[in-house]
Amino acid sequence: MIPKRIRVLLALLAAAASATAGEDDALLTFSTSGPDRYADGSSVMEGEVYALVWTRDGAAFAGVNLDGSLVRPDDSVFVIAQPNARVKVVDGELCGYCPPTIFQVKAGFEAGHPGGTYQVVLLDTRAPLEDGTLRPAGPDGRVQGWGVVTTLTHKPVAGGLSFMKNSLAAPMTARTTTASALPPELDELKPRITSFSVEDGVVRLTFTGGSGALLYNIAAGGTPAADENRHAAFRPAAGANDVSAEVTLSAPVREGQRFFKIIRNP
Repeated sequence: MIPKRIRVLLALLAAAASATAGEDDALLTFSTSGPDRYADGSSVMEGEVYALVWTRDGAAFAGVNLDGSLVRPDDSVFVIAQPNARVKVVDGELCGYCPPTIFQVKAGFEAGHPGGTYQVVLLDTRAPLEDGTLRPAGPDGRVQGWGVVTTLTHKPVAGGLSFMKNSLAAPMTARTTTASALPPELDELKPRITSFSVEDGVVRLTFTGGSGALLYNIAAGGTPAADENRHAAFRPAAGANDVSAEVTLSAPVREGQRFFKIIRNP
């Protein structure tokens, strides 16, 4: 059973949405309990985007390109995208989540898109500000990662309030998700080293072709495979937010290490 405070909140949201919705529009409720995360493991930021996507029968949602377009637009359609993410503190740590939200599906969409499946997708739209910090750019921003949060188990009802259901105790809530899937352009990126130096027991590698959605590290070893310390103890640095930008990583050189390369953290 949905807690009373959530039922009251949904009733208020529904009333607000109904004031502007047409009588044949469908209202879909959704939320996550969090923490929702980006591919680099950090918490989703305030104002990040959750999108409702429709995919035709017999097809699977193929993802989102870097420019925000769909990988297979003949199979899927963005119904609506909203910057609804909020952040709370849980046990001293930031927890990004989607509060109770209503997606309004305009009348006629269902008629023009019979059958199919509705899914909620979390997007990673982070972009650098002038001071170098990252903030979500919103529904019109570049997409550096995405993840399917949940799938609607029944169709929208015109003029009614439907629920995103899954196997969890709270039927309108998905527990958590990670925007871990990458646009094809980023998944195919291969870092290219532009400079290399070793001084005072520290190796420094500068590279291009990185993505702010991913984490990178230095792999080292005594052979060209450089695979002896693939998961080094030092903390990796975030990649560039512009794939043409240069990023420099450094790491201590251990005995016997003569070969180094840039790797993407799993």
